[in-house]
Amino acid sequence: MPDRTSNTKVLTAVTGDRFGWPAGRELIALDTVVLTLPMELLDESKPMSECLDAHDDIGIDIPSDGDAFHIRLTPGQWASPRRSCQAKISGEPGVTYRFKLASESKASGEP
Repeated sequence: MPDRTSNTKVLTAVTGDRFGWPAGRELIALDTVVLTLPMELLDESKPMSECLDAHDDIGIDIPSDGDAFHIRLTPGQWASPRRSCQAKISGEPGVTYRFKLASESKASGEP
């Protein structure tokens, strides 16, 4: 749903939903949420900030093995991948989470 007072959209997703997350597209959490992202997004030769642009205080869980890592956003925190990827909403079944999506003028596509 467009937010007519600004150039953002409010989106909802439930636990288990997957979505394509275009590079540079900023998501701002309106609820506390955990997103699962592919480990391929990270590059061991680069600092985290060159792989994922995000609010300074987000929670990041990078397991020692596996093909995914997790970021935890609390209300008002934001994140944006430096490369396009697939993300998954993690959490308790049936819970709906809300996000603000940066305007399409910043990036193209939808999550």
